[in-house]
Amino acid sequence: RIHRLREIFKLIVEISNDSKNSKKKHYARHLIVALLLDVLLGMIIGHIAAQYCDEIKALVYRIFGYWLQSKVMLERVSWIMSRHAPMGFKLNERWDTILGTMFILVVDAWQGLTVALSPYAEVIMSLCINCAMYGGGVSVLIAFVYDGLLILTLHVFFLYSICTRMQNAQITLLTSLFKLLRGKKKNILRNRVDHCAYDGPQLLVGTIIFVVALFLFQTTLAYYILVIGVWGSILTILSLLWLLLSLLGNLPLYSLLLVTYQRSLPVQTLSMGVVLEAKESWHNPTFLVKSKPCTVTIVLKAWIKFCSLKLYCAYESKATEGLVWSIISGVRIPTPSLVQT
Repeated sequence: RIHRLREIFKLIVEISNDSKNSKKKHYARHLIVALLLDVLLGMIIGHIAAQYCDEIKALVYRIFGYWLQSKVMLERVSWIMSRHAPMGFKLNERWDTILGTMFILVVDAWQGLTVALSPYAEVIMSLCINCAMYGGGVSVLIAFVYDGLLILTLHVFFLYSICTRMQNAQITLLTSLFKLLRGKKKNILRNRVDHCAYDGPQLLVGTIIFVVALFLFQTTLAYYILVIGVWGSILTILSLLWLLLSLLGNLPLYSLLLVTYQRSLPVQTLSMGVVLEAKESWHNPTFLVKSKPCTVTIVLKAWIKFCSLKLYCAYESKATEGLVWSIISGVRIPTPSLVQT
């Protein structure tokens, strides 16, 4: 919000110095109309949320206090720790006990912390709603929900970070040892795989480590699938909130108003180019230059395409190898930053 106000103030100063710049005038009016709409929606949604504050608090506790921690995390971890080969994985008993105990301790510790801080939940929710109602707008409310979701799922992110590091380390180890068994190694300087002659002890030690890492990999993979499923669902919700905030922040309401009422305006401000129209005259052929009007469909398509491209760039700029390969190889997927909206 502060960044948007600074941008509006900067445009007003530039327009006062250069009053003939129509693009900056149009962009400044677009920002002002979007800001007024944001504040108006914040007042409406804030008043509605204030009336149902108790119901929202009970829903948050039911989702994050009971369903996420008890139903999803603890029950799934207990199911993996059972000796019934979950999902067909033959788990290592000791490594399974270590990972399962770590998961349960983290979830129990976070559950105890949230229970201790639950009396302050109503005060925090009232503060967020009041900020949205009295000038903050709906974007501030969405930002509070975004940050609150990150805080409430901090234990899931902690377990996700640990599992991604273990998954990445084991895949790197298995890849390197598999190349050793084939008599190859990776040349880091030239970024290629070269042949290498290993002696007997090196192959023996490499084979032993490869077998041990391969059998432990199934146990790590089982917990990694659990945590990547939970964190993937949370990341989807965060991405939807990010996309909603981006759509509201870049809503071309002023352009839509101009396109809707452009026939009643003395000058057509938005156009998609010009069209040459020939007059049917044998003696004096002439051409008329007419502007091609912009439509509501074109504005909405450009708006949705722009916000979708920003969401794609928010992920691909950090996960350069792609989301699918990041999930398989154990590379941590970043959350989209609200600054980029």
